[in-house]
Amino acid sequence: MTEKSRKGGYAKRPLWQYILMYLVIGGIIYVLIYYFLIRGNYSPSLLSAPAPVQNAPGPRY
Repeated sequence: MTEKSRKGGYAKRPLWQYILMYLVIGGIIYVLIYYFLIRGNYSPSLLSAPAPVQNAPGPRY
């Protein structure tokens, strides 16, 4: 393999570039989750089944 053919494709990147990419991608995902779920009035109770209603017994005559 010649030196030119090795240069093409994916080059080895320094560790700090991978850390920076993960931080940027993680930040974008965090903003999307915040915008659509938290800011969009998301409530976990919408996904769960409603709690059963327990009626108190009435007075006995």
